[in-house]
Parts: sequence; C-alpha cells; structure tokens
Amino acid sequence: MFYGNCTACHIEKGKKVAPHFSEIKGYYLLDYPQKEDFIAKMTQWISNPNAKKAKLKDAVKKFHLMPNLSIEKEILKEITAYLFECEEF
Repeated sequence: MFYGNCTACHIEKGKKVAPHFSEIKGYYLLDYPQKEDFIAKMTQWISNPNAKKAKLKDAVKKFHLMPNLSIEKEILKEITAYLFECEEF
C-alpha cells in the first residue's frame, strides 16, 4: 500500500511534487516520538488534509494541499507504521 499510494508523490524522481518522506517523518518525530502518537497524528492528517493544521506549512505553500486519498483508516495506520519504522526510502 505504501509503494502503491505514497511514493508517486513523496519520493524524488523527476519533478518534485511533494515533500520527501524523510522530511515529513522528521517533522512528525519532533512532536510525536512515540510510535502510537506518530501513527495517530499522521493518520489523522492523511485522512483529512487541512492547511491550517499542517505541520509542513511551507510545503503546503510550495506544493499545495495534499489531496484526500480515500484510503481506509486501518490501511493508513499500517502505512504510517511502516513510515515510522522504515530507515530508508
């Protein structure tokens, strides 16, 4: 699910259209270093992207707001858990 849904925009290949995973992960880890909190907050964001609640406000200005992806919450939790645990992308 991660590679099928997220990497098209968040891994630098060709024209950059969204912040890289390492940048996103870094910002979330600053405020949510515990896995459960990280997963909950990132899942909440992906479920309902909101410019006012964005952690990477400069990225929203540069790339615009992430679209709503309509992915089930349980799958989003799995994706964000993978992101938390992954060392390299």
